Amino acid sequence: MQGEVARAEVKLRSARSHYYECVESIWEAAREDRVGLDERSALRLSMLHAVEMGAEVARSAYLLGGATAIYKKSRLQRFFRDSHVITQHVQVRPDLYSVVGSHLLGAPKATDIL
Repeated sequence: MQGEVARAEVKLRSARSHYYECVESIWEAAREDRVGLDERSALRLSMLHAVEMGAEVARSAYLLGGATAIYKKSRLQRFFRDSHVITQHVQVRPDLYSVVGSHLLGAPKATDIL
């Protein structure tokens, strides 16, 4: 259990740090009126990763909670459900990894959603 908690902590910290790094970068680019595909792609990737890590951490906590986590009164079931709902949102759906990946490989597709 202790190892899982440590893994969850580093997943959340690294995802949060990467997201804020990208937000800061795109903010600076916006102030200089130079936001391009690289900045938008990096921000999208950080959002995808943060949502994925949040859901993964909530899943770990839910599993560690055992049978008591399934009950409506458990906060763990609520965290699990809410963190997985956001993974279906149009802005952070998993298939967008391929859009970012295509940009990173130099053959961008669907750049209007970056």
